[in-house]
Amino acid sequence: GKMLKYYEYSKIKDDLKSQQLLEKLYNVTKELEIDYPNHYHWFHEKFCKELDGKAREIVFCLNNDVPIGVVFLKNSKEEKKICTIYVEKTYRNIGIGTKLLLKSFAFLNTTKPLITMPEYKVKEFDNIIKNYNWEKTEKIESCYSEKNEIVFNGILK
Repeated sequence: GKMLKYYEYSKIKDDLKSQQLLEKLYNVTKELEIDYPNHYHWFHEKFCKELDGKAREIVFCLNNDVPIGVVFLKNSKEEKKICTIYVEKTYRNIGIGTKLLLKSFAFLNTTKPLITMPEYKVKEFDNIIKNYNWEKTEKIESCYSEKNEIVFNGILK
């Protein structure tokens, strides 16, 4: 069987925490740069600077020490948000996303976090949207790129 292990970045031992690990976690999401041209800069210049296990957290899954799924989370009074969720294509539909979500819900203390996604990806999330009664609350045209962005469970600030 696969050696899948789940972690929260702020809670792992310091020897596992490193710039290299952060880069590997980021690289899982590299493909998202197509939809979010600012993704690299946002992660390195904003997200990581606030990555303290309170305001921001990364929940991730390793398969034999290789990251295959990640969630970047923001938790503030104003926003309980899934900023990024991504599971490697070859590992989809075996429950990894669900496990990552459950850990994310625990961190954010809600099953209805603010989340946005490109309109063309909404159908990939259909089961999750139905399971947790996520509510489509906004459609923003040309939000992060020229594509439409769909917002669930709140209003994008």
